[in-house]
Amino acid sequence: MKEIKLNGSVLSLKGEEIKGPDGKPLKMNEIVADMLAMSKSDKAIRKLSIAQAMYLDGDMELEDADYKIVKSVMESSQASAIVVGQILKAMGVTE
Repeated sequence: MKEIKLNGSVLSLKGEEIKGPDGKPLKMNEIVADMLAMSKSDKAIRKLSIAQAMYLDGDMELEDADYKIVKSVMESSQASAIVVGQILKAMGVTE
């Protein structure tokens, strides 16, 4: 089991919350949930289950296999390094 804490906001290089087009802060758990939900359809049911739980609460424990799924989706994401890097760091990835 891996504990992750993704309830925080994505921060700019100045340490300020990055806001979306709606003016609300970008939340790490919501970004990960969206990326899981929109990723390729391999393991689609598992990804959807993780995404639904993550969207509601980003502070959670993941089975090792689920952690690998989330990590893989994030590492292959086309999102910017400032977003993906902060999420991976919050997941405990060091490199």
